[in-house]
Amino acid sequence: MHDVSVSTGDSYVKSFLVGSGSIASPASGSLLASNVFTNPSYRTLLYLWWDECGGSNGSCDSNNASPNLLYGTPVKKGYASPDTTGIDEYAAIRTIENNWGFSPLAQGDTAAANGGYMFNDIFSSGTPPPLSASFTFSPSNPNNGTAVAFTALASGGTAPYSYSWSFGDGTSATGASPTHTYSNVGPYNVTLTTTDSNGATSSSTRQITVSASSTPLSTLTFLYVGLIAGGAVSVSVFLAKYHSRNRKLSAALKGGRQNKPRKNSAR
Repeated sequence: MHDVSVSTGDSYVKSFLVGSGSIASPASGSLLASNVFTNPSYRTLLYLWWDECGGSNGSCDSNNASPNLLYGTPVKKGYASPDTTGIDEYAAIRTIENNWGFSPLAQGDTAAANGGYMFNDIFSSGTPPPLSASFTFSPSNPNNGTAVAFTALASGGTAPYSYSWSFGDGTSATGASPTHTYSNVGPYNVTLTTTDSNGATSSSTRQITVSASSTPLSTLTFLYVGLIAGGAVSVSVFLAKYHSRNRKLSAALKGGRQNKPRKNSAR
């Protein structure tokens, strides 16, 4: 891996170890998803460290700040060595020798032990914590006809995990991040069941309330309302003008009668 770029090397290591998955949930077919690492009866330890010390004086660059990846059922996941200055291949070898009661095989192993450069706490004791399942969903207050995104969360047990869902309306799904659309309003009890690689299960149930979607007024509705409003305004204007003309006409007629000379009546 020394003849390629860091990004190329990182991509290769990720593909080899977890495939398209992650350390917590490696994809099927990858190394960390194999039976060697998921079966608790095996005592398998994968130990990788980054040796990016390429300076002229032997100094290490920033890539060596957290050099250790440890994986396996007897190992504390997420462990990082407390001292990156004295940790080297001899410390790694001496750690394994010490764990199984072997004598040092090389002078460097003894030096590592004398210097305290061993991963004394990487091996966990006892069984893993119980499997626990939980999930989130978004939006938190969905409307009918709106897609709801669910996300499964798992801890404890032994990875990798599988997930099955019951959405409370007679439908179901599998996978860590399904989506579901509710057709009708109402409360629904959503249940997630998580299964680890040892067959242990854990369930979590949450209620989701689906509300009615607000249907916007159609163009026809606006046109209808506009015609009614426009008609009412037009009628009001027409009546006002009509009454105004009537008042003028009435006044004119009245004035004409008053100004018209009267004929002398015959005696």
